[in-house]
Amino acid sequence: CSRWISPQAWRNCTAVVGSRRSSTYGEKATEFFVTDLVKKYGSTIVSGCAVGIDSAAYHACLEAGGTTIGILGVE
Repeated sequence: CSRWISPQAWRNCTAVVGSRRSSTYGEKATEFFVTDLVKKYGSTIVSGCAVGIDSAAYHACLEAGGTTIGILGVE
């Protein structure tokens, strides 16, 4: 899903990146921190659209009602 991102969302971004082969602990820790960043600080979560930690960050952000931005890597 694509939509316009407000200028305010770009001012408070937090990048979340990690392993594609993440552990359950890593995914739960990501969910905890991302939920806190979104709910307490209104952070926009930016990540690389990969499986693992990136995916956990996106899901946690959306569950918390936040905005997320995916950056596609290109070689």
